[in-house]
Amino acid sequence: MTFLNASSHTPVTRTSVTRTSVTPTVAKRQHRLGMLPLGALLGTLFIATSQADVLPLDRSEQQRLGVEFSTLTTLAQLPLAVLPGSTAVSEHQRQQLMMPFEARVEQWLQAPGQHIDAGQPLLQLHSHETLAFLQSHQRLLQNTRLCHQRLTYLKDRQNSGLSSRLDVEEKSLECQQLDDNVSSNQQVLAHLPADWHNTHEAEFTLKSSSSGWLMTLYQQPGQIANPADGLAEFWPDSALAILVEMPAHLASQLQPGQSLNVQDSHTTVSQAARVLRIEQRISVTGQYRVWLQLTEGKPIPGQRWQVTIPSSQTGWTVPAAARVRANGQSWVFLKQGDQVEPVAIVPIAEGAGQLLLTPADLPAEPTLAIRGTAALMSYWQASSEGDE
Repeated sequence: MTFLNASSHTPVTRTSVTRTSVTPTVAKRQHRLGMLPLGALLGTLFIATSQADVLPLDRSEQQRLGVEFSTLTTLAQLPLAVLPGSTAVSEHQRQQLMMPFEARVEQWLQAPGQHIDAGQPLLQLHSHETLAFLQSHQRLLQNTRLCHQRLTYLKDRQNSGLSSRLDVEEKSLECQQLDDNVSSNQQVLAHLPADWHNTHEAEFTLKSSSSGWLMTLYQQPGQIANPADGLAEFWPDSALAILVEMPAHLASQLQPGQSLNVQDSHTTVSQAARVLRIEQRISVTGQYRVWLQLTEGKPIPGQRWQVTIPSSQTGWTVPAAARVRANGQSWVFLKQGDQVEPVAIVPIAEGAGQLLLTPADLPAEPTLAIRGTAALMSYWQASSEGDE
């Protein structure tokens, strides 16, 4: 029988248990076990796997040893770890509210930490530089239109022999220069709200261009913001995600698009989230950064989460107490009818107090001991020694 090694994921062949036809009676076992204290039973070393194959176990012995069995019916992924996460926005997706001209902050209309809808006013500004630019741009547009009208007129006169070619070329060059100035101004206007373009006052109201969260205010009322200074930091709703930091061996279990279970730490409500991206660069804490997006609803900045990281493979999931160690190997007890048999196993994965066993090591829907396995192993060993 083959199974997967948890660390290398390479097939490993398990030595089969040699079965014998010699099986002592239950009375004989009970007599010999009754002569041993429980501590001696639990401390007995597992000597060999070839001395017995199965062990009858009636209900009274099961209760005396404190053994509990469970039938595994569904293959599942093992939760390897439950890690803390928080709602955040990656550095390159955070927006800085800025002004291309010097402006004085008059009043913030929203408080930091508030959710802002698209088009909602954020703050009031006073800027003579902005007003002067907008007014000069209006004059530039008028001059550009007049220049092109004059150029058309000169071309008509040239066709009639009333204007020289030199006059037409000079006017054409002038109009081209004005067109270049308009294009340059339009690049600046792209960073200003459209409702500012035709204003005649130095008072401006800055509105949110998208829905999101106003996070940090860099300028307070009365302060002068220079063009290179930011006004505030804004987190758009579309960029909000759950950030989880994890070691490389857990990050390797995930891939973009994979669905995970996340639980709100405050309300304990569980939701589904998909893996957006796994940042290959390692954070300052020496761990990988994994970003998740809720499949439904919008998270809140700073919201705390518990994120379950599943194994990449499916198998039988059992409590860690189902395994007993003996002779440098891991064993579980398989129940078939009124008999139990130890089976050597190597878990595919371990985590969160559980083991993931490969289906190839066990029959379909196996019934395993999940409690009392140490006492059961001692009972089986003592019975095996009595058969010699």
